[in-house]
Amino acid sequence: MRALTLAVTLPVLAAVGVAGVVPDADAAVRRVGDGRGNTITFDVRASGVDVNAYARILRNAAHGREIGRVTIRIVPRSTIEAQCGSRDAVACYGGSSRAGTIIVPAGRGDTVRHSLLHEYGHHVDASIRTPAAQRRGGVGDGTPRWWSTRRMAQRVRQGQVSFTYSKGWARAIGEIFAEDYVQLHVAGRYSISWLAPPGTAVLNALRRDITGTASGPAPERGGATDDPGVGPGASGRESITFPSAGRIPRGRTVSIPFGLLGSGRGVDFTAELTGLGAPASVRTALICDGRRITGAWGLDDKDARIKRRNLGPADCSITMTNVGESTAAYDADLLRSRPRRGGAAAPPTRRRLPGGDHRATRTPPRRRGTSARARRPPGDRWRGTPCARPR
Repeated sequence: MRALTLAVTLPVLAAVGVAGVVPDADAAVRRVGDGRGNTITFDVRASGVDVNAYARILRNAAHGREIGRVTIRIVPRSTIEAQCGSRDAVACYGGSSRAGTIIVPAGRGDTVRHSLLHEYGHHVDASIRTPAAQRRGGVGDGTPRWWSTRRMAQRVRQGQVSFTYSKGWARAIGEIFAEDYVQLHVAGRYSISWLAPPGTAVLNALRRDITGTASGPAPERGGATDDPGVGPGASGRESITFPSAGRIPRGRTVSIPFGLLGSGRGVDFTAELTGLGAPASVRTALICDGRRITGAWGLDDKDARIKRRNLGPADCSITMTNVGESTAAYDADLLRSRPRRGGAAAPPTRRRLPGGDHRATRTPPRRRGTSARARRPPGDRWRGTPCARPR
């Protein structure tokens, strides 16, 4: 998402009646050194925030002097929608190379880390020019060596990608770059289902654009905290979990797109539903390549559960349609598994994840990229991040 006329795109939150919100007048501005002579600025608008945890992520991330030209605003999860101007965003970035703002939720764990790194990737993108891209407008073009190594010029000519969200969130060059930036630090979760994660050459090019050298620490494996990814082991298993929590207004549908890149894939989806004002009644479905595979009902006292094996390759989605009489809150897990070496899909490793009133962390806004219908003033761009689209 892009930036900033605060009165329009980032409405000021009233403190009255919003749990955990720090009134603007009392918002704490913290400045922390990055260990290299630069200052990281935090605008803390939620209670109980450990600023040092956020600072550690950014200190260890590939960065340059641009880190001194961005403010990280930390807000309660429940206010992200209002702050980012998007029902789907879980974080967002606004501004320019001169002064950027990242808005992320208060909390700990992989989802917050992924969101912070993704949005910082947008700030890097805004801070480093890519002359070869010859871009006019749009939401990002990456950095010069990354652009070349990722073969973006060729992908533009072939119509695979766009400088805007006209081809969808996952085809926007700025979002691909931001997800590649995350992979530079945390391997595992990757939001762009149609494109392979960046290899060593791409990551080395990206790091060199930022720091001047290709050398750096190897990426960590994702999933150490609140949303684990299970890497391939002796069983040939690779399962990835997608945590999500949010609300579905009456009569509305939430769609969770994801890709199955090979045959023999497994899908395991569970959603716990709670009616807000009336009993929940939610119809779920698994759709692959436009065909409904199966479905399930979710009620207050009955989780919606979809479990299928031997699928793919396919472009799929889980849909949740609220047919009840009031808004329904959901707390969902989506897990994909690769086949064992013998050919059958490995049984997925499942871990229940904490919920919260945040938007689907793995669901990119379907028509508007991370900025999802952002109300943006002329000349500005917003990127809201469903920082963790199904990877």
